[in-house]
Amino acid sequence: MISSLNHLDEQIPKSSETVQADLLVRRSSVLRRLSVSEVSKVLQEARAFEAKRCIEKASRVLKDCPTLIEQGLVEWLLALHASSDEEYVKHIQSAQNIFERDVVATTELGKLTKSWLRLIPLSQVGQYVV
Repeated sequence: MISSLNHLDEQIPKSSETVQADLLVRRSSVLRRLSVSEVSKVLQEARAFEAKRCIEKASRVLKDCPTLIEQGLVEWLLALHASSDEEYVKHIQSAQNIFERDVVATTELGKLTKSWLRLIPLSQVGQYVV
């Protein structure tokens, strides 16, 4: 996965804006997966926040389903690293809002991703804040 990340890092500066955005979505995905496999909690969080920076930059250009799904998955990952209940809920709500957008919710990939994450309904999120 590191070689994929290095390859993406080489290609991003050479590409047009739209292609750069697409490569940033892919980079975010690789970073998100690397975050899960890191041993150190500090490295896990660093990869997760780097993935967020990539997907935020990409989402300024791309508004398609794969980009939004990656953005939702990054928010879900950040919820796992939250330092407080409020921060956790903020990230879960953000992920849920993304997965409920029509461009995502009406696609099979969006439905599969949401069911895989088993997101709780927004109406129930508040009851988990202590």
